[in-house]
Amino acid sequence: KKVNFTAGGAAALLGAASLATAARNAVWRDDVALWLDTEAHSQVSGMAARNLGTAYQKAGRVTDARAAFARALARRNDPRGLQTIHTNLGTLALLDGDYAAARAAYERALAATPEAPDTLFNLGLVVLQGGGATPDAARAALPHFERAGQLNPHDADVETALAQAYLILGERQRGCAHLRRAQTLRPSERTAAGIRQLLADCP
Repeated sequence: KKVNFTAGGAAALLGAASLATAARNAVWRDDVALWLDTEAHSQVSGMAARNLGTAYQKAGRVTDARAAFARALARRNDPRGLQTIHTNLGTLALLDGDYAAARAAYERALAATPEAPDTLFNLGLVVLQGGGATPDAARAALPHFERAGQLNPHDADVETALAQAYLILGERQRGCAHLRRAQTLRPSERTAAGIRQLLADCP
C-alpha cells in the first residue's frame, strides 16, 4: 500500500534528510574520515582498508597507512587491489631507504598484476638506486623501465629513467634521445630541471 504523506509529514521527512546529509558531510570532510567510516561497515572486502591506507599515506601518517594495508591484505582483494596495496607498501619502504623490502613489495605487486606501468617504473628505480646506479644496476633496471615505457609511452618520468640508465651504460646517443623525448611529454618542474641538467652534456 502506498503511503500518502501530509504536508507536515513531508516537511518532517525533508528535515530528517537534511540532518542526515549534514552528518554525512561531516564524515566526508576528508579522505581519511570518509574511508574510516566506510571501513567500519566493510569487514569482508579489502577495498575500504586499502583506500584508507592510501589516504593515510597521502597525509604522511605512515604507521597508520601500514596498519590499514595490513588489514586490507587480511581481507578479500582482486588482483588490482593487491597490486595497489603492495605498490604502496613498496613506496613506504623506499621512503625509508629499505631497498630490499621495497623491491620485494613491488615484485609481489607485479605478481598480482604484471602489466602495471607505475609499479614497473618503481621497481626499476629500486633496482637502479639500490644497486648504487652502477652499470650492472642499470642493466638490471632497464627491462623494467622499457616495459613501463611500452605500457605508458607518454610518461616523462619513464623516459627520463630510461635516459639515466643508458647514460650510466655509456650509451650517450640513446640516453640523450630519451631526454629529448621526455622534454616533449610535459614533465613536472622537478623532472624538467633534471632533464635540462642532463641535456647540458648531450651533443
